[in-house]
Amino acid sequence: MASSRPNRRLTQLWQLPLLIVSLGLFGYAAYLFIDPQPGLTIAQRIELARTYIKQVRSEAAVQELNSLLAHEKLDKVQEGTVHALLAETLEVHQREKRTSIPVYHRRIIEQTKLAFELGIKQTPDMLRRLAESFDALHQTHDALSTYRQLMTLDREHSLRIQRRIIDLQLASDDLGAAANSLETYVSAPDLTDSERAWALGESAHLHVERGEIADARKELNQASTLAVDDVDRGQINYWLGYCSWKLAQPADAERMLLQARQQLQAKHPMDGDASYLLGQIAQERNCPAEAMKYYEVVLQSHPESRVAPLAKLGRGICRIMSDQDEAGLNDLHDLVNQIDQKGERAARYKDQAVAGLQQAARLLASRGNYQGALELMAYEQTLQPDAPASFFARLASVYEHRADQLDAQLTTIRGTLKPAEEVRLDQQARQMRSHAGDALIAYSRALTVVDDKGYGQAMWRGIEMFDRAGDLPRSIAAMELFIAERPDDPQTPDAILRLGQAYQAVGMYDKAIAAFQRNQFRYPQSLGASKSAVPLAQAYIAKGTDWYPKAEQALLMALQNP
Repeated sequence: MASSRPNRRLTQLWQLPLLIVSLGLFGYAAYLFIDPQPGLTIAQRIELARTYIKQVRSEAAVQELNSLLAHEKLDKVQEGTVHALLAETLEVHQREKRTSIPVYHRRIIEQTKLAFELGIKQTPDMLRRLAESFDALHQTHDALSTYRQLMTLDREHSLRIQRRIIDLQLASDDLGAAANSLETYVSAPDLTDSERAWALGESAHLHVERGEIADARKELNQASTLAVDDVDRGQINYWLGYCSWKLAQPADAERMLLQARQQLQAKHPMDGDASYLLGQIAQERNCPAEAMKYYEVVLQSHPESRVAPLAKLGRGICRIMSDQDEAGLNDLHDLVNQIDQKGERAARYKDQAVAGLQQAARLLASRGNYQGALELMAYEQTLQPDAPASFFARLASVYEHRADQLDAQLTTIRGTLKPAEEVRLDQQARQMRSHAGDALIAYSRALTVVDDKGYGQAMWRGIEMFDRAGDLPRSIAAMELFIAERPDDPQTPDAILRLGQAYQAVGMYDKAIAAFQRNQFRYPQSLGASKSAVPLAQAYIAKGTDWYPKAEQALLMALQNP
């Protein structure tokens, strides 16, 4: 027993060194945890963001760059560099996702401008990115200015940049500037035949717009002699077709445009232009179904092209021509919204859109769809708030026809409807006549200076519409306006008589008496004055027995002065 206890003590002695070693290892691990290696410097983190951009890891780059702006104290150069890299990251992200999102383009512009303000030197890539974002947002003036700056820094790509400048000038209808730019472009000594053919085609386009067809054909014939591929030849044929269309030679235009579409690739932008013109030609020869097929090509394959809004206009009109009224109205509604929202970019389509809306409204009205015609006229007024006098004449006519239509409908089905439905239709007809009266008053106001006789006629027709609608307040307001503005008009005594009768009808007897007396004193020799005596007496009687002597006196005066 005694010898076994020392043996047990010996066997336990190894645990002490193990404990010491374990404590040492634990302490070293704690040291490493508490005293880590120093982190990345700001310069290293900026380089890390650049690496992420090169690896097309835009989310990682944005996270790193935003963290630098939020948590690090940066000097001006570092902060400017971060803003420039953020702009580059947004561009990479859009390219990676194959998108073009306006909010991203606005942020690219914002970040690039901040970089410039912080002293970052402008580079070709930064200016290109800025110009393309302005371009994508249709901020043409800023895009052109930036592209011109880019040309001074990027001589290697100056021709490509200059071509984009010309495209923008043409798209914004700055034809004089485009002509000057094309002249400079064509004078470049190292143009390829393809580049020269494009420039000659666009120059021919400008000649056509100025009515210089002979010059346009001369340039197109010159372009056709160049050694170009089918796509370039398709562009030349497009412009030849365009010339023929402008010369009212639809058969030749159609042949050249069809040939151009065969030569152009399906996604080529000019394929959209050719399809639109073919749609126009078909529409002009009253083939709406064929025209719609070509407009569909534009809207489906080239939705962002400059002719896409016009294709929607054409399709809307053709749908109405084909008795597809609702679909046509939807197209025209979308078009007006598009023009209204896109502002300056779409403003050049406004005149064509107004003419198209007028054509469509005439088609609907001719088929008795007056409600649809009124809808289109509302769109027309949206695009043209300062509408000409003729607009109000057309509007009054459509409102009046719609009122007559509702009256006829009510007469036909009277007795078959619930009383409430009959009342509703009658109220609608009255409302249409009140609107017709408003339009006629607006028409008369528009004629005030240019057509004195027309002014009076339109005013009286408006008053008659209010009377037929039973809208005495509007009738009274119109007559008061006529009398105030035209005291010497031969029709003014009649207007005063009718005004007094209107006052009388609504129980405004004092105003009625004043109107009848004004007629008698101001226009004593007029028929309106002689007709005022009896209603004047009636107005006195309506005021009560105390006024009977006045009524008697008014009647006696009428007998003495028949």
